[in-house]
Amino acid sequence: MTSSYAAKRLGTWGVTRKEKTYVVPISYVSDGESIYGYSIDGMKLQFMQSNPEVCLQVDHIQNLSNWQSVIVWGTFEVLEGDAAVQAAQLLMQRGLALIASGQSFHRVGTIEQHRTDALHQHIAIYRIHITEKTGRFEETL
Repeated sequence: MTSSYAAKRLGTWGVTRKEKTYVVPISYVSDGESIYGYSIDGMKLQFMQSNPEVCLQVDHIQNLSNWQSVIVWGTFEVLEGDAAVQAAQLLMQRGLALIASGQSFHRVGTIEQHRTDALHQHIAIYRIHITEKTGRFEETL
């Protein structure tokens, strides 16, 4: 994990389970080889755990004549141990250290069995290993 060139982004995940597609916006960090994120238990994790092949789409749009769009495909895995600690540190360095839980926020600290006070849900730190990517852009000078 090379954090020196990691960037914080907002993207849209597409995951499929039993012929049903689920699309959800997410915050993530990338080191160029993998994408890292976190989630509480819910539909997104259920879909990714049942079918680890996922897709992420990201846009950077200044205006209709200046934009970039990237699509990345990869394989999902929940991280544990040292790998989860390193990913959590990268997420926190890039400002993704808070997650919403009801009306309060909880800081992601150590990795061992996170539980939120309000929902008592497990926080999963995950990685998507990038297997393919494509992109387009338009830039008017």
